[in-house]
Amino acid sequence: MSSVDNTKDCLACRLISGFGLIAMGAYILSQSKNRRKIEMNTMRLLSGGIMFLGIARLSNASFLKSK
Repeated sequence: MSSVDNTKDCLACRLISGFGLIAMGAYILSQSKNRRKIEMNTMRLLSGGIMFLGIARLSNASFLKSK
């Protein structure tokens, strides 16, 4: 069996998944308007978390890597 290095990702993989997560977060944020207050706050929190993961993915954050 060969040893697989999970510490490096190709640039295209990071760009597609990072921008995909950011777009998903932006869509959820745009859909949160005209909702009840609890729904709006929940959707905003969720979209912020998803966008954060997209930015972390683009920046190749170390906490996303398996050890």
